[in-house]
Amino acid sequence: MYDTEAGLCMIYASVTEWTAGQKQKLSRGDHKPWAADCKYELRLREMETFDKCGPDCRTILPLRDGERAQCNPTVLKWLGNFHLFFAFRGDKYGYRIGHAWSDDGRTWTRDETFQMLPSGAVGDFDSDMACYPCAFEHDGELYLLYNGNGFGESGIGMARFTGKETLPKQLQTSTFWDAGYQVLKNVFPQSLIHGIRHEVKQIFFTQMIRKGVAPENMDLDSDEFDEMTGVFFKEHQSTYLDCGKQVQHIWSLHELSLSNKIRKILLRHNMKVPHISTRPVVYINGKHVSKAAVNHTVPAHQDYVSMQGSINSLVIWIPLLNVTVSNGALQIVPKSHLQGVVGNSGSDKADGFSVIPDDPKLKYMDAELVVGDALLFSSLLVHRSGKNDSGKIRYSCHFRYNDLAEKSFIDRGYPHAYQYFPINEVLRPEFETQTAIDHYVRNLR
Repeated sequence: MYDTEAGLCMIYASVTEWTAGQKQKLSRGDHKPWAADCKYELRLREMETFDKCGPDCRTILPLRDGERAQCNPTVLKWLGNFHLFFAFRGDKYGYRIGHAWSDDGRTWTRDETFQMLPSGAVGDFDSDMACYPCAFEHDGELYLLYNGNGFGESGIGMARFTGKETLPKQLQTSTFWDAGYQVLKNVFPQSLIHGIRHEVKQIFFTQMIRKGVAPENMDLDSDEFDEMTGVFFKEHQSTYLDCGKQVQHIWSLHELSLSNKIRKILLRHNMKVPHISTRPVVYINGKHVSKAAVNHTVPAHQDYVSMQGSINSLVIWIPLLNVTVSNGALQIVPKSHLQGVVGNSGSDKADGFSVIPDDPKLKYMDAELVVGDALLFSSLLVHRSGKNDSGKIRYSCHFRYNDLAEKSFIDRGYPHAYQYFPINEVLRPEFETQTAIDHYVRNLR
């Protein structure tokens, strides 16, 4: 069972024909049918709820000439499309693994270019059979578990698709650039993401204690902490904003942005020389901690307009807690990157964002993610924040990258659209540095 924009669906194997021998067994009261005595195919049934089937079912992949059975479907969403792996066998050959794909999860197209065959090598656990697949994504790569000879009696194997030459056509990296985005499931350890979120909150918490807004024993993941953060913002806005600046420089945040895991993801998506576009950014979105609507519900825009880097520049958006429609999941427009810079080409800006006017032609999709997931997308992809009506703060971060080897970036002379410089104003003129350093050093002795 899997979810689509139109609701839940279930794909299952269904018998279409019994042999004469099996019919005789059934007539004698033998109700233990043997699969070799029948034909069965994959069918789809739309579900009304998780435990209630809809009224209609239909065949999705008709049996081909000489094909006898299809079974054990496994579905996942990858690079903007749904993908189905399944076992199939024929009258004259044993089980092997096939693939089909779908834009909407309901209408399926069989991929005639792909099948996972038994190895045929004497002594291999899958020399005669490869069946019963289970597909999953990990660390941005696709894996397939499957059973070997004797329906798995000889062992279970795992295939990792390592390059274009081993992938079904619809799973190749180029498909990412057709869709403009990819949801990376379970790509980061949850403990790492929870740790970054706690570091962010701890910076605010330290000042909330100092200002008497919060007690020292408050649970940082409690609803009360969210509420008190709103009080802190309202009563001590200047200090709150300084905390918001400090969280942008958390060590673990920058360490993640430079991790080898992310570098591998960028290289797999056609970047030749990944290069940091700008510093990592932490977002703290909530109506009760924002000065204006743009600070909690960012309007439709394209990151490229502020980056102006390589044409294949990429953004990785990472939730620091589970994000759903109710707390403002990011909304994206698949394939919108193919239009280049849209709308007013960045002339209308709101708080640094190039605003794209509402357009009924832009079909937004909610990107609901859990801790450990990430959303990778082209900097030209149109996206916006969903409305956070939960009354709680949504924590997230994102990283931006250019490709120093991309030709148009080279030809434009490597433009860089960001400026970093210190202000000239003394922020705390009353602070006596000589006394403070003397006190600090004496305490070290």
